Amino acid sequence: MVGNFIDLIIVFYLVIVILGGIRRKNSDLIPALFSVSMGLALSFLTFRFTSGLIGDNFQIANAYANVVGFFLNTIIFKLLLGYFFGILFVMSGVNFESDNLFLRRLVGVMLSLSYGLMTVFVMLSIFTALTLPGMMTAQLEKSTFGNFVKGDPIKANGRFEEVFGQILRTALNDFSFMSIKTGSEEKIDLGFKSLEVTEDAAEEERMLVMVNKERESRGLKLLTLNEEARQAARDYGKYLFENGVFSHIDLEGKGPAERLKNYDITFVMAGENLAYAPGLEEAHQGLMNSKGHRENILHPFFGRVGIGVIDGGSYGKIFVQEFLD
Repeated sequence: MVGNFIDLIIVFYLVIVILGGIRRKNSDLIPALFSVSMGLALSFLTFRFTSGLIGDNFQIANAYANVVGFFLNTIIFKLLLGYFFGILFVMSGVNFESDNLFLRRLVGVMLSLSYGLMTVFVMLSIFTALTLPGMMTAQLEKSTFGNFVKGDPIKANGRFEEVFGQILRTALNDFSFMSIKTGSEEKIDLGFKSLEVTEDAAEEERMLVMVNKERESRGLKLLTLNEEARQAARDYGKYLFENGVFSHIDLEGKGPAERLKNYDITFVMAGENLAYAPGLEEAHQGLMNSKGHRENILHPFFGRVGIGVIDGGSYGKIFVQEFLD
């Protein structure tokens, strides 16, 4: 039974593979099937060696080297084994082409379907190994094919996790910290949109403690939490994720002060800090290392703050600080 659009895409792909496969000779399909399956198995056994060479010579993170090493080995083994099996089948003299057209086509369909299913299984196993955002994970869980692969029927999920499990986390950590200059109208396209986000109240509280420690160490009055500003910060963090942008100015052209007025907040002065980072420590340190953001955190006229921390899963977190007098 087809579960969702992922299953429909897979079924469409399998139909295309079968239609293409029945036009090929069975003597070509059999070596291809053997070479790919054995190539993958050998790649799992040897990718560490290749990734070690890549990491040592090109100075790249292990997570990237593992993936490159695995795919490089898969391609090499596929080519070598395809050539080997092709010669072996020719030398064996076995005729894989039946004189019966129906039987020949039936064997072609079965071989093509096997090749297509193996490809689907590998791709879904890779997606399962990745730490995907909640929305994508939910879609995989609704998929009949996805659920089958997630059940680890051939006990291979651990292998895929070993190769692909860290690449998204490493990529996320590599950008470490991103922010927009205070008062700037610059807009950054995040390159994605995420509707599956959550509020992280615990980190909001921790960030307030960090901010107040910075102020206390300099003899400044501590900031008090303003619930309306906190809600404004949370809403804007979600807005940025949902629209795939990162900016102090929203898509309607409104800045921080205009947005805050929508929450019935009275103020004379207001300031906003934005940070996009994997975690709280990176975000706080990045803001303190930035002149404009540090000035907001340490401004003597500010007495209230609303902090919103929005967790986008594997996409990282957006931190919004709304400062008020």
